[in-house]
Amino acid sequence: MNESTHLRDIRWVSLDFETLGLAPSIDPIIEIGAVFFRRSGITTRTFGTLCNPEIPIPRRIQELTGIDDSMLKGQPTPEEPIRRIVDWLTEEEHIIIAHGVSTDLAFLRENVTQIGLELPPMIAVDTLPLARLTIQDAPDYKLETLATLLPGYDGNWQAHRAMDDAIQTRNLFLHCLKESKRPLDTIGDLEQAKVLIREPRVPVQVRPIPERFDQLVSWTRQENLVEFVYRAGTRKGEWRTVKPQTFFQRSGHHYLRGWCTRDEVGKDFRLDRIGNFRLKEEPST
Repeated sequence: MNESTHLRDIRWVSLDFETLGLAPSIDPIIEIGAVFFRRSGITTRTFGTLCNPEIPIPRRIQELTGIDDSMLKGQPTPEEPIRRIVDWLTEEEHIIIAHGVSTDLAFLRENVTQIGLELPPMIAVDTLPLARLTIQDAPDYKLETLATLLPGYDGNWQAHRAMDDAIQTRNLFLHCLKESKRPLDTIGDLEQAKVLIREPRVPVQVRPIPERFDQLVSWTRQENLVEFVYRAGTRKGEWRTVKPQTFFQRSGHHYLRGWCTRDEVGKDFRLDRIGNFRLKEEPST
């Protein structure tokens, strides 16, 4: 597959994972949706399944996805579905598409590594910058917003469910190719538009969150209030009260995303700048 390869000659897969957070090393997959298709719009295969992470689903994730613990009883762990995805991706070369594709690639890569399989470096297209390039008047560029702007949208889908999101991402991708004012016919065209991602020959592995934060991870899943000393910012060295939400990795650093109760705003905190931390004590009555 080179720069002159035409998009009609490529096998595509729209891939979506619903997870317990944004950190692939600690947040299990709870649902997978995949739509395999061609540039013509013909769907060649679909695959969707719930996955049992074998830990309770936080209330925040239940509210976001509509997935609760009862729905996951009897479902496979992520390992079996990931093995099927890997089989399909290694049998025939595909380009992955997703909305915010770097996150999905990170979860795919981490889960493949955890079960001891190998996957060649992948090529992917991110429909987020593609939509910004093509759809100029969107109020925002969330997938659930963009889907409502597509021709033929009938409202019959549920955001933050893997198969529904994979289908809408496929639809968004094909719409953008059709409506783009600049040619988007070849791999080279996608690269020039800066919507194509090529994994390095040796894919970057996700670093695990340091063990000293295991308790903080547990409190986050239990949706507890915590306090910690942060070694940066205008309140450097002070104890802060935070409702932690999720962990993620960016530019080689791990972050905690949470709601700062004093400032009443969401903030991202670099883990290596967090000193002591403790569970927020409930006020005595």
